[in-house]
Amino acid sequence: MDGKGVICSAVDILPTEFAKEASQHFGNILSQFVDHLASTKDFAELPAHLKLACIVHRGELTSLYEYIPRMRESASDDKPETLSDSLSNQKKHSVLVSILD
Repeated sequence: MDGKGVICSAVDILPTEFAKEASQHFGNILSQFVDHLASTKDFAELPAHLKLACIVHRGELTSLYEYIPRMRESASDDKPETLSDSLSNQKKHSVLVSILD
C-alpha cells in the first residue's frame, strides 16, 4: 500500500456477532440462577439481585413493577379507541411455563 491515506477494514456481520455473543453470554449467566429462581417458594428468601430481576411472583407484579398497569392505562387513554382496539382489549392471554427437574 503506497501513499498516505486511511485504510478501512469493514466486517459486515460484526453487528450480528455482537448480538449473538451478548445473547450467549447473558444466557450462560442466567442459566446459573434458573434453578434457584424456580425452586424458591418465598419471594423474600431470594437474594437482592434476583429480587430486582423478578417482574412477577406468583402471578402478581413485584413492587418494582407495580407501575406497569398504570402506564398501560395512561397509554390507552392517549389514543382513540376504534372497534378493532376494543375487540383486541377483550382478548386475554396467559402463558404457563413449567421447569421440570
